[in-house]
Amino acid sequence: MGISDRQQREKEHRIRTILEAAKYLFARKGYQETSLNDIADQAELGKATIYYYFKCKDDIYKEIYLSYARSYYQALTDQVLQAESLEALVSALVVGHVQLGLQDRDFFNLLFPLGKNAPVEILRNPEVVQETESYRLPIQSRIQQLFRQVHTTVDPEVFQQMVWSYLTGLAVKIIRGADWAQLEPEIHLFQTSLLDTLTKEI
Repeated sequence: MGISDRQQREKEHRIRTILEAAKYLFARKGYQETSLNDIADQAELGKATIYYYFKCKDDIYKEIYLSYARSYYQALTDQVLQAESLEALVSALVVGHVQLGLQDRDFFNLLFPLGKNAPVEILRNPEVVQETESYRLPIQSRIQQLFRQVHTTVDPEVFQQMVWSYLTGLAVKIIRGADWAQLEPEIHLFQTSLLDTLTKEI
């Protein structure tokens, strides 16, 4: 292995170490309560090393958030593209969403930050919003396709907003410790009510 290859691997290892340390702290302490000193201590690296790879704490969070968003939407897209009806799509979205959250609550804690520790300015950054929307686009496109099979006066945009809002609400409950048994009755009621709304609006 050449020197440049070894240096590249060392660089990648340090970046991963920094991001893993930051993920751990952001999920437990919150964004606002975590300092660069905290991240450096957790990563067992000097603060100067953190600054060498990232200009500020915002950049670290942005990197983690977009990485998580990409993984989240890709996992849901894989499920949604197999759906042949709107009912199957909603079920795939909700079940896939809950499974991802229950597998890794820290993942949801960072992907759906709430309260005073939420880095609102980062999440509203046009670059972050645009990139996140690009990850969501295949799901939205599939919803539009399947919506054409349903005879309803419900606006597809309103339908999507209802679904995404509900998923956010589920994320909050998962972060706070809810398990599948607690969520299942509510999920069933939501899916039934949502599909009833579509048919009643004919």
